[in-house]
Order: sequence, then structure tokens, then C-alpha cells
Amino acid sequence: MSDDTLDEKRPKPKHPRLTKRQDAAQRGEDPADAIAAPQPPEFPDEDPNWQPDPHVTDPWKGIIGEHGREHRPNREDVLPYLLIRGFAPGDRAVRPMWPPQPSWLSPDILLIDASWPGAFRADKVVANPIAGRTYRVFVHVWNLGLFPAVGVHLRAWHVAPGFFGGTPGAFTPELIGGTFVDLAPRTAPGAHKVREMQPPWPIAANLTGHECLLAAADCPADRWNGVLDANADRHVGQRNLTILAGSQDLEPLLKLLTVMLPDRALLEVTLQSGEGKSELRYGVPIASGRHLFVGMGRNDRLVLLPTTQLAEILGEQRPDLSQAGTAASLFSRWARRFGDRLETTSLDAALGNLLDVPDLSAKTVASALGGLTTATLHLAAFDPEKRPSGGYSIAIAGAARRKR
Repeated sequence: MSDDTLDEKRPKPKHPRLTKRQDAAQRGEDPADAIAAPQPPEFPDEDPNWQPDPHVTDPWKGIIGEHGREHRPNREDVLPYLLIRGFAPGDRAVRPMWPPQPSWLSPDILLIDASWPGAFRADKVVANPIAGRTYRVFVHVWNLGLFPAVGVHLRAWHVAPGFFGGTPGAFTPELIGGTFVDLAPRTAPGAHKVREMQPPWPIAANLTGHECLLAAADCPADRWNGVLDANADRHVGQRNLTILAGSQDLEPLLKLLTVMLPDRALLEVTLQSGEGKSELRYGVPIASGRHLFVGMGRNDRLVLLPTTQLAEILGEQRPDLSQAGTAASLFSRWARRFGDRLETTSLDAALGNLLDVPDLSAKTVASALGGLTTATLHLAAFDPEKRPSGGYSIAIAGAARRKR
């Protein structure tokens, strides 16, 4: 007989049933120093007027910040950092530029007549294109990062001459062409390159040759947001500059820029001399030259006022007009009250009257400005809310400086 069969036949023991007193006697009592679960405290009723203290965790945040401190590298130290310069020299990709530095004077958008078949040469660059001719368009792009910029997409556009500031719908840029390029890190040769856009740009005969040029750079590791705003984005360059010399006439371009200023937009016209401060008798002196006009667009014309008159009108206020936009802001307030009483004019007529000259050839204007060899008219536009909205510059290379 197996052990399992014997176990089944044995009677099973019966445990006695103990009373509570017997059970307590057998179990005994816990020693006085026994470890037991703490009893939860009794919480008082909530204070209805209690307010949390937002600074109660500040000491702990300080401790965590001190022990968990880490260095976050600059973006350009770990990724590509593309740049199309807005001005030269000194552009380090700080945006916005304007004011005070005009953002429409990019030296990195360059034209060479299509009759030149060779590689890019600086001495072949054309200052002023002519309508009806074809030009090769080059863009100079920079990588300021410590990481290579691979697959950089370069594109160029042209837009009607005026005060284009990147606002969608204000103008319609037309694509010229594009190309791709790879750039080395900023510490290596090849960190910046000049590349030609394809195809060349044939300027239609019905255009002026004073068109604004724009360029943009974009790569997978440093994206462009798609807005052609050179003032706010280092990926975009803009060139709104015409250089006139000798017998070339300013009048047609000034007439065109008059029409291109939107209604109620504000305009400041300043004269900058490449020879430092001069003895010019026109306009209000500022650090970079002279403040000539301030005005507002009205029905393809301008309500213009020489800034000397604006200063006289404001009188005791003694405004500091050296900051870009200050004169426009002051004129806007004054024009809301009295602007309807002012006659409209155009930029060419106003400049001719101010200088008292028979024509607006570059040579004549330069002579009237004191015989300067170089001078630049900066036309800066602001929207009705006094925000910068673009600009255009006219460089005047006139007669040699007169002898004393």
C-alpha cells in the first residue's frame, strides 16, 4: 500500500477554536519599541482665504539650476549659418538692420553683361543695368557656421523699383533663376562663394533697368522661412540701388519712386556724403549727412515738407531728427491736422526747387551739393503705423570737388 493511500485513511487533525481572550494570550503583545506604520496626521480644515506662494519653490529651483547647469552652444557652432549681406563692410548677420543701417544695399547681388562668357570677375560687374539687354546674375553667399552647408539653394528675383520691404501682396517678385552650391565651415577655404544663377536675366524693354533685386539662400540644415524680408532675415539680400554719374538724369527715377509710394505711407529723404560732414546748407544736419525731406503719399503724389520747415513748425519742441523714423512720426501727427492744406508735388520737383538747379543730372546735383564727388540719397519708407517698410538709394557720382 502506498504512502498516499495511508495518508488518505489517517484522520485529519482538528484545530481548536479559541476565544478572543485565549487568542490574545497565545499571540502576546507587541514590544514597546516595535516598528509600526505611522498614524496619518489629522489635517486641519482648509483656509478659504489661502493663496499659493509663487516663489515658494525658488530656492529649490536655484539649487537645481546650480547643480544642473549646462552650456548651450551658439547655433553657428554646431550648424550651418547662411548669410547674404545687407551692407558692407561690417554685416555680421545681426537682424533687423534698418533703422539705422539701410537693409537694401546688399553687395552680394551682382550683374555682368551676358556678352562676357568667362568666369566671374569683379571688374566686369555692371553698376546700372539697361532695359533691353541681358545680364548674368551672381550671388555671393556666406556660411558663418562651423558645420558645412550642403545643398544650399540660391535663387534671385527682380521686382518693380519702389519700397519693397517683404510684405506679401505689396509687390510681385519675378524669379530670375537659381542654382545649388556647397559651402565649407567658416574656418576653411570655400566658406563663401560667388555663384551664377541660371538662366541669365533678359531685362524686358518695357522695364526701367532700376528694378529691385532680391536673393535668398536655403539649405536643409538652415532653412529660410520663405518671406523676402531682407531687413529681418539673414537668408535674404536686397539691392535697391542706382548709381548715376555725369549727365545721367535723376528725374525719371524720382518721378517713378513718387508714384510707387503707397497712399498714407511716410517717406524720409536723407543725403549721405562719402566725405564726412560737409558745409551743405540744405536740410537738417544729422550724424550721417543731411535730412532733406519728410512727406506722405497721396494719390500717386506726395505731400512733402523740407525738414528745416518741420523743425521751424515744431519750434520749442526742438526735435532730434537724427533717428530714422522720428521725422516721419512727427510729420504724420502734423499732417493729420494740416496736411489737407498742403499742395502735392513729386520728388524730382521738390529736389529741383530745394537745390534751385535747372536740371537734375548727376553732375548738376553734385555741384549744387557743394561739389561733392560722391553722395547718396536714401529714401526710407514707413507704413501709416510708422513701421519700416522698405527703401531705395540713389548714389550720385558728380564732378570733382571744387578747389578752395
